[in-house]
Amino acid sequence: MQTKRFFFPFLTMLFLFVCQNSLLALRYSILFSGTGASSKVDSVIVHNLSRGTKVTVPTGYILSLTDGASAVNDKTLANNVTVSPNPFQSLTKVSFNAQATGSVSVCVYALDGRLVACSSQYLLQGNNSLQLTLPQGKYILSIAGEGYSYTTQLISNGSDLCTSSITFLNIEPELQQPITKVSKVLSEILVTNMDYAEGEVLLYKAFSGGYLCSILSDVPTVSKTTNFNFIDCTDIDGNHYPVVTIGTQTWVAENLRVTKYRNGDPITLASDNSVWSTLSAGGMCTFNNSTNTDTISKYGRLYNWYAVNDSRMIAPQGWHVPTETEWDTLVAYVDTHFLNSINGAKSIASQQNWKDSPSSIFTVGNNPSVNNSTGFNAKPAGLRGGQTPMYWSLSDAAVYWSATDLDVNNAWGYSLSSSSSSIVKSGGICKLGFSVRCIKDK
Repeated sequence: MQTKRFFFPFLTMLFLFVCQNSLLALRYSILFSGTGASSKVDSVIVHNLSRGTKVTVPTGYILSLTDGASAVNDKTLANNVTVSPNPFQSLTKVSFNAQATGSVSVCVYALDGRLVACSSQYLLQGNNSLQLTLPQGKYILSIAGEGYSYTTQLISNGSDLCTSSITFLNIEPELQQPITKVSKVLSEILVTNMDYAEGEVLLYKAFSGGYLCSILSDVPTVSKTTNFNFIDCTDIDGNHYPVVTIGTQTWVAENLRVTKYRNGDPITLASDNSVWSTLSAGGMCTFNNSTNTDTISKYGRLYNWYAVNDSRMIAPQGWHVPTETEWDTLVAYVDTHFLNSINGAKSIASQQNWKDSPSSIFTVGNNPSVNNSTGFNAKPAGLRGGQTPMYWSLSDAAVYWSATDLDVNNAWGYSLSSSSSSIVKSGGICKLGFSVRCIKDK
């Protein structure tokens, strides 16, 4: 046993509102889009793993990430933004200092929060300018770039019939192409708000079409569009599985629960202990032989390695049981990119159903609300013995087969324990009953 450590057009928006005469500044606005099997995002469940909070963003809504009250600093604003004239007759010029080269989002809002106009442009660091045309009214102007944002008020005394527009001035020819310019006028903006501070980890779970589900994690640093690549993963029984991309790999985000091989042949159901212990071909069971559909949906089924290795294949079409190398790649990735989890275990362990383990803050069972920063969602489904076919460790362990054998009687497995911070790689006899995850074919 050993332990291994391990285009959519860009549109950024900023939503502001007035509360008790205090201007509150939005950190970032996140739009959602879909590609792959569906271009529509029906809803997104957003979990702030750093705070343990959760919101649901319906279709057509924008996720507004705010850090609470952030009053406008007049001195900073005066040094970085000028509006001349202001008030103005429909047309005015805005000059501002872009603190870094990159995408800059300029948005204008009515005082009731309605987005009036928004445009994005790739700009060089330094002084830049734009021209605003607005109908009569009072507005809030927001300018947001890489690591900076400005907010100020505008007053137009122009005609009510004037069309809103934003035009960037003196753009270098080579800067015309790096970003698609988007300008729109909206009568209403629909927003779901969430408290957010710099560096916090968000986990997105997006749904589409009633059965597609895509999961990803992010630490937003700018306003942007987050795209979900919807991938259909449906087994021969008709079970639909959510998928998650971690590094360069795309994984099923639930334990396998199929009862047939890919060609339709049944996998032997071996509930009886004597049958299980004597099997030398593919077999499956559920923990304690449960027939409860909710329990099976939550934990999946347990399979011996002969089922994993069967040429008829238990993975859905387009997917396969991961090899030792593919598991090692996952472990190495989470070890490198999720260092706060220590050895990656907390980053792939689910947030529910784990036995409490207060021995160390880094163990899977300690404060599980911060688990699952990758979206892998490893559930503690336990395991079944081989020669002694008892059921063990429900709520205490998640154990997974790889598709790689160790020798004629053993194969590589990977496990998590409630009392450990490590993802452990070890050999197990082929008669054992472990959970199975699938990975997308290249």
